[in-house]
Amino acid sequence: MVSSPEKAALAAFFLPENDKITIIRHKTVIKLQNTCLMLVSQQQHLFAKSQLAIHRKNRYT
Repeated sequence: MVSSPEKAALAAFFLPENDKITIIRHKTVIKLQNTCLMLVSQQQHLFAKSQLAIHRKNRYT
C-alpha cells in the first residue's frame, strides 16, 4: 500500500501509459461527480428558499 503522496506520484510515473490515462479519467469523473452534487445541493437550497419566500408571502396576504 502506498503511504505517501511522493510514493504515489513515483508509482504513477512508472505506470504504463494506459494506466495513467485511466487514473486521469477516474479523477476527472470524481471531480465531475462532486461538481454535480454541489450544483444539485445549490439548486435544492434555492428551491427551499423560494418555497419559504412563497410561504411567508402567503402568510401575510
